[in-house]
Amino acid sequence: MTIHLPEQNKAIDYLLVYLLAAISGMPFFNGDIPMIGVFGFAFLIFLIRKEGFHWYFFFILFSFLILVCLHSLRFNHFPRNTYIGLIVKISVGFIVLAIVKEKFTSYFVDIIVFFSIASFFFFIPLFISSSFDTIFSAIGIPAPFEPGSSVKSLILYQLNLSRPGGMYRNCGPFWEPAAFGGYLLIALMFNLARTNSLKDRKSVILIITLLSTLSTTVFLLLAVLIFFYFFLNQTLLVKLITVPVMLIAFVYAYNTLPFIGEKIDEEISRGDMKDMMTDSDQVGHTRLSSAIWDYYDFVKYPILGRGIFTQTFYNPTDVKTRHNGLTKQIAQWGIIGSLIYFGAMFLSFKRVVQYSYLHSFLSVVFFVLILGMGVAEGYFDKPFFWGLIFLSLYANYSQTEEVFDDQKTISYA
Repeated sequence: MTIHLPEQNKAIDYLLVYLLAAISGMPFFNGDIPMIGVFGFAFLIFLIRKEGFHWYFFFILFSFLILVCLHSLRFNHFPRNTYIGLIVKISVGFIVLAIVKEKFTSYFVDIIVFFSIASFFFFIPLFISSSFDTIFSAIGIPAPFEPGSSVKSLILYQLNLSRPGGMYRNCGPFWEPAAFGGYLLIALMFNLARTNSLKDRKSVILIITLLSTLSTTVFLLLAVLIFFYFFLNQTLLVKLITVPVMLIAFVYAYNTLPFIGEKIDEEISRGDMKDMMTDSDQVGHTRLSSAIWDYYDFVKYPILGRGIFTQTFYNPTDVKTRHNGLTKQIAQWGIIGSLIYFGAMFLSFKRVVQYSYLHSFLSVVFFVLILGMGVAEGYFDKPFFWGLIFLSLYANYSQTEEVFDDQKTISYA
């Protein structure tokens, strides 16, 4: 069977996937206007192509809306904008997936590979010399929909010019290097599922870019991915070689690379700060200390969670942002919401691996890596990640794909 794929539709699909990622972490697109604009554009295409809603979408949407309403009743707080924002985030994620369908993962990989290549035109000069800071800042643009933003963007690249430890890190178009690393890791997992290879061109580009983020969490998660891929998908000889090599490499990196060993030690040493963090002017949250506060919130409201309202979620004496996205998600939504959200996420990655040539246990590994990413950054409330929980509806790698540039068709065997 041959499915004709008009060039215009393909371009729109790429644009939709890009915009979904853009409103999920690219500071240039921060604000309510881009979010509503992308939702409106996606919904228009959804109607034009006569796509339909799935019962699974309504189950997810109303499950979380009911939880939010229960939070409102519990705390006597009824913020209309919060309800609307939640509906838009969940809906735009589903709508983009419903339009692009099984091509979502390959389009996302292509987009992240493009941004990876583009990032080096800015990262390399900035890494070599801080004198390029002034040059790039002169042509940078502040976020147009976020008044008062001091960080400038080149759209293709976010000018996050901080140099912790004296080293510049690649943040691509996202808000910081670790955030870029998370999206790179997802793209690498998707590409691995499609190609069953870490040596193809796209995987190599993604891995090199991952290394340029100099992110402790990203390095550790990448090591876990590579280890399990070789251990589960290669011969016994490769497995016997992989285990000691990976262990030796980790020990070496821990002892020689400051952004790995020293940073891990710092997180642990600053972890238990619950008695100090009442003074927000002096002490900021680490990921471990954030988890401690989130644990207290979870214990207090284990079933339904504390809610996503800033006014009720944060202790009045603890106003600083929580930096552990995983424990924050669990504390906000409680057992019920977390089981639905992360259960749906696991199902999506199970389907991704199911329709690939990868070992079935890699679905668990992929899911654990997503959880690990959440520890580092607050991903889980982003529209892109709401979209990922619907990926199980459209993930299908069992088809043999051949793209003919001249005929603009895709053939499925």
